[in-house]
Amino acid sequence: MTTAVRGVVDRPVAGSRSLRAASGWPTMVGLVACEVIVVGLFAQIGTERAPFVSLILTSLACLAGLSIAHLFFFRRDVGDSVYGIIVVAFVVRLSVGVVHFLVLMNPDYSLQPDQINYLSDYQWLNDEMAYVVYTWRSQGFLSAMPATFYVLNKNPFITIYNAFLYWFTGQNTLNYAAWNTLHAMYTTYIVIMLAKMRAPDSPSLKWIAIIAAFQPFGFISSIFWRDTVGQTWIMVAFALMFLTRNSKVTWIVVLPLACALTFSMRQPYLLLVPLLAVSLIAKDRISWQAALVFGGGVLLLLSFGESVLNTALGRFDAEIGAFTVWELPRRVLQGLVGPFPWYQVFYGRDRIPGAPYMIPDFFQQVVNAAMYVLVLPVAFREWRRTERIDPALLFGLLLLVASFGTHEVHSSYVSVGTVLFLPSLVTVDRKRIPKALWQLLALFIAANIFWWGSGLTGSGVISGERSGWRAFM
Repeated sequence: MTTAVRGVVDRPVAGSRSLRAASGWPTMVGLVACEVIVVGLFAQIGTERAPFVSLILTSLACLAGLSIAHLFFFRRDVGDSVYGIIVVAFVVRLSVGVVHFLVLMNPDYSLQPDQINYLSDYQWLNDEMAYVVYTWRSQGFLSAMPATFYVLNKNPFITIYNAFLYWFTGQNTLNYAAWNTLHAMYTTYIVIMLAKMRAPDSPSLKWIAIIAAFQPFGFISSIFWRDTVGQTWIMVAFALMFLTRNSKVTWIVVLPLACALTFSMRQPYLLLVPLLAVSLIAKDRISWQAALVFGGGVLLLLSFGESVLNTALGRFDAEIGAFTVWELPRRVLQGLVGPFPWYQVFYGRDRIPGAPYMIPDFFQQVVNAAMYVLVLPVAFREWRRTERIDPALLFGLLLLVASFGTHEVHSSYVSVGTVLFLPSLVTVDRKRIPKALWQLLALFIAANIFWWGSGLTGSGVISGERSGWRAFM
């Protein structure tokens, strides 16, 4: 039973036999079990398979791992009804990535399975994964990388983790689509688990599962980036801290692990873990005084976070950007709007290098905006009434704010934490969710029509012409 007040779904009544809230730990154990199963199956595939045979076997191994882990673990938290969503999302995301890769990236994949030949960042990740495997083959499995690898590599620990794919299945770049899709499903399971811990019978749970599984973020699964795996690492870090919040002794292990996982994605995220820990210690209560402290911490994060960490680590001799906070309004607008206008995707990769991968970003900005519109007003009213804020939502907000503290606000930075807003949809009338998505999609389309019709393309009114994802904004 639940009680609806002003569109807010209350917590389940204690002792109700019709409800079964998730405990969280079956999901976390399921992640480990799935990893073990998948790696074990990868080991049976080997590195000498033909490229497309390797792709099929790798994909089946990932799906088999998810299915077995669901049967024995995940279902205890999320139930059986979401399994169909997981399977369909896995097949769709994988298929989109494979088709996109074969049509636009490497039509000669069967002849050159080890090549990506696209943006330098993507080629870099491919080359670095191959380098890790080469080091292991020449010096022994799991041998340490040289110090320069950690200094010069943008995400050394995620790269090493990703290299297991090449170690077991060979340098077949398209296998990365299955790898990314597997981790997108890991994230989905964690999101559903967190939502069911809040309201196990919420009518919005199905929408939460669908949006999490089909989030546009990384939807072209063959993209060679850190972000899909990195998002999973962030979710694991949060889940571990949240599930152990009442056993602070375990934080001796959990907090360093959470710091390592978030830091591996982006250095400034390391600063978010202590802020989250303070909130959890306070039992999710944030008074207006605490809100001021958090606000001060956020301001420091925006002004100094990335620069201080970069300078401390000496990576690329990063410059001090202490006064970048004065550019905050532009960066916030740039982050909330995303790549704009949308029709720049038709200009081609020669003019817009990121064009082949931009379309999911457009729809991700719609999802982002929907989460802000649906969740934040309800969360604010709840905070005014109880001085409490959901820890997942708080962490998602911190990730969002951290994205505005970079010199270049990428869509992936803004969007990586949006999934942490999803559990709060249990407080929202389910009928409002699709309505908000359609209305905001229409609003973005109308904005593009206005921009084009007004002759503002390339005008630099918002941020000036620049190469990459926001070229004609």
